[in-house]
Amino acid sequence: PADKLSVIPWGVDFDRFAASPDRDGPFTVVYLGQIRPYKGLPVLLHAADGLADTRIWVIGDGHGAEKSRELAARLQLPDVTFWGRVPDGQMIRLLKQAHVLVLPSVTRAEAFGIVRLEGMAAGMVPVASHLPGVADVVGNEGYTFSPGDATALASILKRLRDDPTLRIHRASLAQ
Repeated sequence: PADKLSVIPWGVDFDRFAASPDRDGPFTVVYLGQIRPYKGLPVLLHAADGLADTRIWVIGDGHGAEKSRELAARLQLPDVTFWGRVPDGQMIRLLKQAHVLVLPSVTRAEAFGIVRLEGMAAGMVPVASHLPGVADVVGNEGYTFSPGDATALASILKRLRDDPTLRIHRASLAQ
């Protein structure tokens, strides 16, 4: 019966992640999670191709990691770091230094993505493929793009890179 049910939404320990959205340093975009084909990391790497003054951090590992490293090398991306798996404390420190968290999933296999909540709590702008569930988490605080559309993703990233006031505003809304 409905009166005996309670919905407890997904969440994160905000105090562990909380950081000011107004941060210095090079414009940094993070991909966080397992590196699997449906997660769409190649979409982010293609979007980064030609995106000047942008640092890409890939945090996580998986059976698609080597192909992703090869793609980054083939595209000659100037500032991509593959961190691999890192302890939670280091992951949180990295998130607190970055500006945008991208989840470029290409299929409905990605239904939610708790990492997006972690990035939002850390003061990052959430950017994700427009997929059911995923887009709901991003809401009006971040940006979505059509799955697989690296050009649209690049346009969003350029806008956030070039407009710090907008970026800080969106990140503040996301917290």
